[in-house]
Amino acid sequence: MPELIKTQKIARCAVGVISFLALVLVYGAAQRTEHRIGADEVVISSSPYTAVADYSASANTVQVDVRVLNAQGQPATDLQKGDFRIEDDGRPQAIDNFERVTRSQPLSESGKASPGRGPGNCDASGLAPRSTLLYFDDLAESANDIAYAREKVLDFLGQEACAGRLPSGETIGVATGSGFGNLGFTADAVALRSALLTIAIHPRLANGDSCPLITPFQAWEIIHAGYGSDATRLAFEQESKCGVCSRDCETYVHDLAEEVWGLEDGKARDTLALLSNGVETLAHQPGRRTLVLTSTGFLTQEMPLQRIQQGLIDEAIRNNVVIDAIDAKGITAPATPNARWNDPYVADPGISFWRQSNEAGGFSMQDSAMWELAESTGGDFQHDNNDLRSGFERAVRGPNVYYSLSFAPRGLKADGAFHHLNVTVTAPGHFAVAGRYGYFSPTAETAPLSPEASQMLLRTLLGTDRETKLDGVIAASPATGGVKAEVRLNPNTLALRHIDGRHVGRVTLIFALFTPEGKFVTGRRGIMSLHLTDASLKQISRPGVGIAATANLMATAGAYRLRVVAYDAANDALMAITGKLTIDN
Repeated sequence: MPELIKTQKIARCAVGVISFLALVLVYGAAQRTEHRIGADEVVISSSPYTAVADYSASANTVQVDVRVLNAQGQPATDLQKGDFRIEDDGRPQAIDNFERVTRSQPLSESGKASPGRGPGNCDASGLAPRSTLLYFDDLAESANDIAYAREKVLDFLGQEACAGRLPSGETIGVATGSGFGNLGFTADAVALRSALLTIAIHPRLANGDSCPLITPFQAWEIIHAGYGSDATRLAFEQESKCGVCSRDCETYVHDLAEEVWGLEDGKARDTLALLSNGVETLAHQPGRRTLVLTSTGFLTQEMPLQRIQQGLIDEAIRNNVVIDAIDAKGITAPATPNARWNDPYVADPGISFWRQSNEAGGFSMQDSAMWELAESTGGDFQHDNNDLRSGFERAVRGPNVYYSLSFAPRGLKADGAFHHLNVTVTAPGHFAVAGRYGYFSPTAETAPLSPEASQMLLRTLLGTDRETKLDGVIAASPATGGVKAEVRLNPNTLALRHIDGRHVGRVTLIFALFTPEGKFVTGRRGIMSLHLTDASLKQISRPGVGIAATANLMATAGAYRLRVVAYDAANDALMAITGKLTIDN
């Protein structure tokens, strides 16, 4: 059992403990109080740490993954670093790192992915981590569409899994609009299959059997284009078949259109909110992060919806989440005139053309939101294609070939501004390049440490105990395979700024184990971002409370020195404390 010899007593009335490994805020003794810290008030990012000097490290490296198709529409597989040009807000950038990445599973001679991992073909070593969230818009109107998509993803996962598990490093979660079938990220293929089998259509209240039959896009155009538009004239033609309005048909049609659009507006808002939740969940997952949106489409024509949609795109870009969209309708043929009981008589060729052009296959307004989400985040939008299985395969496994480029923009300001990216191929020929269309510069709270500050922390880690303004204590407790180290900081010594009603700050933490002779063994580094309310700050500022962070350090039995360094760049406050401990078998 680890025993900390040199430390200070830590009060038992802790409000919150942040686990670097799980990235989850755990409320300890705070449950015995009236106030609880919100999950958005303390955000942790974590990574392994090695005590090695790296004077070439860049504080602001931008990574851009792009897919390139040649003139024949096939992946370009033989491009080199010199074949690419990157512009950041129109300014050319020097490409520092270049890598051609191929799909983890090789392609067959036909150009398709080889069969999945069956018995005897379970070697998945060396695969990069992948985290995928499958989102099904099961509040749509067609049971056949969602059921077909469900069967195709099950078909893919049946070949992806081996002995009931996904490939090493791969986890998949499931989310739905209705909430039925939700599943957290897992590598258990059996649990995934069970969750997916529960997915079914949960239609909203709609006017599918009403007359006039008004579609959501038709309703939007009636409201905005008004009397005389093809959409309104089509509704009048529909009404003539059922005769529901005896006098003021214009008011009747307009009111019905408002009702139809109100339902569509609510659907779009709910879908965007749930997708935003999915992006937030993926932000804490390791490796390549992909959200796969499977839907028959939704409309975001109104400006408020456009703003919400842009916020979702911005959130995905900030968290390196790619959104792939799959149109569950597949190939759609337009309905023939007079196909449904509440269809209009075909009296005007112009009206008939407007109707069929908005219901035919190909890109439509119903697809625009899914296209923009995918295009803006560097993902794919599959539509007019019944091969949904290959769509899920590409989304989960990633493109067959893509290029990973990175550059370090000079003089980047920590102002949170958006930067437009433009990546082109300069090699001879015609190429189509797809990738995210920009990135956000860090803010003062999120900007990484400069190389100089990183070197200062390293020197402090390898030096002696010291405190400059920052105050805290450390402790240790047993953990499976090692020790759980804890540091508790006094928030009154942090440089917190008051922004939008929150107390905002950021602390860099390094936990490390050394041998008694001073040889580095293992370590973890974390960034604690604080957005505390007045009530939370008051609670953790009480004597003996503070805010605590823990990290699990894996090590064999033996004697060690635990070293914890905390740094608040806002006021150049530094703390370094050492404790001796022993790990028993």
